[in-house]
Amino acid sequence: MHDGSGWVLGPAAVGAGRDINAPVTVNVSVVSTAWDPWPDRIYELTALAEHLDTEHFHGRKELIARIDTAIAAQDRGYVVVQSEAGIGKTALAAHLVWTRPCVYHFTAFEGGKDPAEARKSLAAQLIRWWDLADKFCPGGNLPAAAERPDWLTRVLHAAAVARNKHQTGASLVMVVDGLDEAEPSTPGRDTGIPLGLPRPELLPAGVHIVATTRYGIPLSGLRYRTQWEVIDVEGTANLVDLHTYLETRLDWDRALSSRLDEHSVDRQWFASTLARQCAGVWMYARYVLDEIADGRDPHDISSLPPGLDGFYLEQVRRWSYRSDWAVVGGPCLAMLAALERPVDRNELVRLLELADNNGSVLRQWLDETLRPFLVARRIRGRRHYAVRHQSLRDIYKSRDTRHEEDRDAGIREDLNDSIRAAHARIVEALRPKPGFRHGVSEYARTWLPVHALATEQIDEIFTDPSFLLAMKPDALLRHQTLVRSSMARRGLDAYQMTLAIWRYTDNQERLLWLHSNAVRMHCLPLAERIVPLVQSRWLMHTSTWSGRTYRTLTTGFVDSQLCALVVDGQVLLASAGHDSKVRLWDARSGTAIGGLGIEDQRSYIRPKLSKMCVIHTDNHELIVGVSGALLEVWDPRTSNLVCDSSETRLGPISQLCPVHVNGRELIAVASDTTLTLWDPLTGDITSKPEGTPVNPITRLCTVQVNRRELIAVASDTTLALWDPLTRVTTGQPWMAHSGPISQLCAVRVNGRELIAVASDTSLRLWDPLTGKIVGEPWTAHAGSVRALCPVLVDRIHLLATVGSEGTLRLWDPRPDTGIGDLQAGHTDSILTLCAVEVGDRKLLATAGVDKTIRLWDPSTGKALGITWHQPGSTAALCAVTADKRQLVVSGGEDRVVRLWDPSTGAAVGNLGLGHTRPIQGICVIKVDGVQLVVSAALDGTIRMWDPRTGDPVGDPLSCQTGPLRAICAVCFSGQQFVAAGGDDGIVRLWDPCAGKTIGDPWRGHDDWILAMCTLRLDGHNLVVTAGHDESVRMWNPRTGSLIGQPWLGHTGSIRALTTVKNNVSEIVASAGHDKEIRFWDPRTGTSIGTCHGHTEWIRALCTVEVDGRPLIVSAGDDRSLFSWAAVESTP
Repeated sequence: MHDGSGWVLGPAAVGAGRDINAPVTVNVSVVSTAWDPWPDRIYELTALAEHLDTEHFHGRKELIARIDTAIAAQDRGYVVVQSEAGIGKTALAAHLVWTRPCVYHFTAFEGGKDPAEARKSLAAQLIRWWDLADKFCPGGNLPAAAERPDWLTRVLHAAAVARNKHQTGASLVMVVDGLDEAEPSTPGRDTGIPLGLPRPELLPAGVHIVATTRYGIPLSGLRYRTQWEVIDVEGTANLVDLHTYLETRLDWDRALSSRLDEHSVDRQWFASTLARQCAGVWMYARYVLDEIADGRDPHDISSLPPGLDGFYLEQVRRWSYRSDWAVVGGPCLAMLAALERPVDRNELVRLLELADNNGSVLRQWLDETLRPFLVARRIRGRRHYAVRHQSLRDIYKSRDTRHEEDRDAGIREDLNDSIRAAHARIVEALRPKPGFRHGVSEYARTWLPVHALATEQIDEIFTDPSFLLAMKPDALLRHQTLVRSSMARRGLDAYQMTLAIWRYTDNQERLLWLHSNAVRMHCLPLAERIVPLVQSRWLMHTSTWSGRTYRTLTTGFVDSQLCALVVDGQVLLASAGHDSKVRLWDARSGTAIGGLGIEDQRSYIRPKLSKMCVIHTDNHELIVGVSGALLEVWDPRTSNLVCDSSETRLGPISQLCPVHVNGRELIAVASDTTLTLWDPLTGDITSKPEGTPVNPITRLCTVQVNRRELIAVASDTTLALWDPLTRVTTGQPWMAHSGPISQLCAVRVNGRELIAVASDTSLRLWDPLTGKIVGEPWTAHAGSVRALCPVLVDRIHLLATVGSEGTLRLWDPRPDTGIGDLQAGHTDSILTLCAVEVGDRKLLATAGVDKTIRLWDPSTGKALGITWHQPGSTAALCAVTADKRQLVVSGGEDRVVRLWDPSTGAAVGNLGLGHTRPIQGICVIKVDGVQLVVSAALDGTIRMWDPRTGDPVGDPLSCQTGPLRAICAVCFSGQQFVAAGGDDGIVRLWDPCAGKTIGDPWRGHDDWILAMCTLRLDGHNLVVTAGHDESVRMWNPRTGSLIGQPWLGHTGSIRALTTVKNNVSEIVASAGHDKEIRFWDPRTGTSIGTCHGHTEWIRALCTVEVDGRPLIVSAGDDRSLFSWAAVESTP
């Protein structure tokens, strides 16, 4: 479709306005589901056009001519019309849409303020008009990618291609009204333009967007290819247009003319006076005309207050004299101003908690007194009301009224109080109730945080689990910078840590994770509120961990190169791995959104790059990377190669980073011990520097120091700063880590740039100005840190890391976010733990890969400051009584069984060296009233020791066909025996007195046995085993027979078992590689619950009783120590 304006739509288009004979769509839904037909996303224009009375639109000819001229003068871009409120921007936009072929969107549509819905509506129109459904909406539904800003850009490009086939040179125009009323874009999807609209430089040729907005709206994305048009409220053109409109209206509006005649009012005087009194504000004039139609004396226009704001206040002053204003009229108007959707009278009665006798009074206010200021429309057969114009809400905004009190008689203060009260009523009415058994409306999920913010309850909601569960994460997180209290901040941190599993779990599992993370973050109000809501029988009791808050974006991440960039306003992470293929990820959600081999998603990058960085040029970002022996510069928007270093001899490239020198962005290239500066736009070497390190350069990054841009150069364990202007190092190098520096980047923390340094598994921050460490180091991953880069998300500078275990995480480097326990803890995986008694106290001993054994108070989770150092890692601990005191027994990598006194922290001695391979298991048995220590090792032998003398007891027991990895003691027939299992998947029972095996081997496991424990059931002692085959099995030690079927439920190897008394009987707890603790009813072999909290493999479990209450303690590769307590189930 094409008209004389030069604007064009596709062959399937039906023009708006006079060409529409019936509605072309159904009402839009605001919920994306798997069933999301794209035609339903197109908003119907008819009702809005009728409300704006486009049939009688008048004026703006000069402005429309300037818009046409601007479109003709540019090959693509924006025309932005700005003015004050109430000047007629929406009417102008509707007139353009009603008279010209174009794609449109109005934020005045119900739900139209939502950026994602706006983009979907625009895209759906393009799809319809240009027959693009088969390409973008297979099956007739919008894809999940439609949520992203770049998807609209893709549809626009496809529509432009289709346009060129039909009519090359015609303009494809989108009209978008009300940028100032748009909701904030979802964090990470802000293009710098409201509604997440595409930046002008990303538009295809011949595509233009005409947008309207009020003044004062941030439009950082509209710096290029944008024509600004202003409607000057006091300008001659606007004043003449308004006066002419009033004159012509008197010609066709017979009701208005009759009212003037009734009061003997001269028409010319009326038009001139009203135009002068309204001072160019069209909405003001419309309000007055509607009031006159409802009975106001036309002569009153000569005494109208100046300005629309004054008009509103004058109305409020008049209404305030009515006896029902304080109870009905005022609360009603404030409620309508607070709500972001239309509401019917019955709902208003409920929200305002009006008495029955006030129902008729409310109807009078809605349909008579307030009618000129409201929009009323029928929705599902009932009349719904909404504020007519955004300017009315402005009078409720808080402002300094100290100099206006005499003039407004306290009206503004009263209005501010009434709007806060309205928001509080909305929060109370829509706030999810504890238990969240009833559904929460889509409106509440989106807007409740806004209402809570208006009532200053934003701090409270982050400790309310029902609220957190019900809200959309994006709706909450966009307000996170307003959180003030430290407790609410901890609740927010716990919430963000839980978001990693949010999309894949139900509310019960979310609650379990949220509770665990609340305990981890010491947010006790949130944790306590969750307890009545969960169905689990076990919840986290204490948490001991060291580090900073983080959010896991994704697992199974294989890449080792990482950099952040912004494409179409979306914050992305670009990654590359061993295959050198570049992949793109959403930095907000961790979702893969591009790259080779990913179907049905955008594929920006085609090159193969081994090392990468990002440079900024011409208002967009480019990726620079190493491809073989070359440097290549790629445009992520088009996948085009911009330039490379083929004309320059750079030598082998080990590292690169961007740096600004004399206003140009260059690339610092490291090759062995030298640095070279390369111009990515020209491909030329600008200089070969001097004063570079003697040792090979391992990492580079750029850092701001005293407003100078320097290059941080890492060589082995040291850091030095190099000045690209003087081409020499500044200051002295310093030792940044005890081990080789593996990753390096600069990150802004509290207004200054620090250097983040990774070595092996840990991260630490350094001040480049002083060369001193800032804050405490923290462990970032269970494996080594393979990639590190800064990324700006939600206006917060974060660190993105990738661990060798395949986890992509975001970290907040600010020092006030390190709410983990700032005490000395394990610096590597915890492999084993046990309970030990010291006097009347029950303590925990832990040990692992970091070659230390530590003592903890299980009631508080606090370390006791006692640390024993081992020559190697420790794989097994247990407690033994010798000479009327309990000692801790350890065994591990050094093959020696050692004794420690927990009361003094001193080493008691060794039990001798006998094993030839590392010890994997230790238990205690009683023989002739004496406790003996039994050890099992990878050498396939079992040895016994007397802890009183340190001597071995008897000969080694050896009958296993492979390494032993688990051992336990079991008593029956009045004697204690030892059960052991290992790599052959077989359990054997040993008689320690006879020094031989008893009975036949127990066969059943299909793989390694990694964990064993004993269980007492119905007066009998049984043996429980588990291992690599992901099953738990229970055995009768008297017969060696399997009891029942294997217990299945884990999705990874099981490394730890323990038993705990539950009411009157014992239950079994198991844990392992799937990072969850699973509880089992041994009578049925069924799983009766799970606990979540660990982020890496769980390697150890034990049971300890504190104040008569049994606790299960868990530990593993995440270096965390958690205790879990039984709770009453909520019916």
